[in-house]
Amino acid sequence: MKLIILDSNIIRSDFQMKSNNFQLLFDFAEKTNSVIAIPRIVFEELTSQYEKELNFRLSQINKAQNDLGNLVIDKVGLSDFKIDKADQLRKYKDFLNGFLEIPYYDNFLREAVKRQINRVKPASRKGEEFRDTILWLSILAHMSKSNSIDGVFITNNLKDFADESKSDFHEDLRVELEQKNFKLKFYKSLKDFNMENTIEIGFITKDWLNSKIDWEKFESQSEFMVQAIATELFFEYFYRNVSQKETLEYWEIKESNIIKDINEFSVYSWSNNENYRTTVDLIGLVNIDFITSRNKRFSNQVKFYFTIYVANNQTEITEYDYNFHPEEVTIAL
Repeated sequence: MKLIILDSNIIRSDFQMKSNNFQLLFDFAEKTNSVIAIPRIVFEELTSQYEKELNFRLSQINKAQNDLGNLVIDKVGLSDFKIDKADQLRKYKDFLNGFLEIPYYDNFLREAVKRQINRVKPASRKGEEFRDTILWLSILAHMSKSNSIDGVFITNNLKDFADESKSDFHEDLRVELEQKNFKLKFYKSLKDFNMENTIEIGFITKDWLNSKIDWEKFESQSEFMVQAIATELFFEYFYRNVSQKETLEYWEIKESNIIKDINEFSVYSWSNNENYRTTVDLIGLVNIDFITSRNKRFSNQVKFYFTIYVANNQTEITEYDYNFHPEEVTIAL
């Protein structure tokens, strides 16, 4: 059995945990009788972020309705989109309460302040990251209840928790775990954790998958894949690779296509052991026009990477998953 501890940065891009990576995590937990835990400070941060995201998306809907109302002649059928925000927040808290809570305690304050003053990780050299210090102390306090706990901590906060390799804890944290004889392993993403729990199936090879995948299906979905790319990545690409002197205003997706060859793949066996879930990493190309505030247009062909999930048995692929989440699609920066 494992104790799998999640940081807020793993959850906030998929608040309801519906992505394939989460489904694989839940399946692993069921198969191994593992426990998924959300520290109390992560719970509080997530509920605050959820409320902000809810307000933001509702404001977008209201703006779109106002813009549409100013455009159409016949306003019949247009109405305000209403939702009980307090009720949605309550339901989200109930959802998070379904996971094991790791509390924090008032007596953490003195130790947290001491770590800030002495710049002890996860505090930064500037004595910052008070929240991360409380999170770390919460994890240590929980693990102290049983040295036999086999723990996993998944966070993409590499600056404060990871070493230079970005694949293990910072040396200070690793030494602290060793001194306390705590078994806690670091992962920077759900995908990395899931990858470590894959299996090798003889007949599922790159050639087998290349011959079984319906490439036309993915070509038809390439536009949706590009739309799933996080907005900030387009800005980062522009300022890194196009121009640092111009101000990017917006961009237009002109054309996208898939390179019909598998980059990497990994195989998972579901709990029933009758079918397999295969994660396939692919590459595509997209033509983008970047338009600046001075109405300059820059045309670039950009490589993007995405992950697809297919269900398969021993003879064929039985299902494709087209629900692309931001963490499953990115562009080459």
